[in-house]
Amino acid sequence: MNREKAVVCLTWIAFALTPVTVAELVVAVGLSLSDDPPPLTDEEDSKPKIIKALLPALLLPPGLVVAKEAEDSRKLVSFSHFSVKEYLISDRIKSSRASEFALDEQEAHIKIAQAC
Repeated sequence: MNREKAVVCLTWIAFALTPVTVAELVVAVGLSLSDDPPPLTDEEDSKPKIIKALLPALLLPPGLVVAKEAEDSRKLVSFSHFSVKEYLISDRIKSSRASEFALDEQEAHIKIAQAC
């Protein structure tokens, strides 16, 4: 179950046409911020809670994604380095232990479109 959510998370971060906000990612992955951690408010520094919400039971390893605040105060989620996406779509991942996290661009766009 967590692996499926991790793949959804990675797919949205890698292939969404616009930067993904934390709120969009949480909805796409189907996480509930009301369970653990507590709900976020605009007044709180929500980065630690966001990371906890996106990474329950090591959904994604720490350091793989980062949440940054945009100029309009939205929290945007992205890979910590461009090479993360390159690896996820490469042929190398398909023959590694992480093969279940390999992403296909065409399939990813279809899944995102269906989710919208």
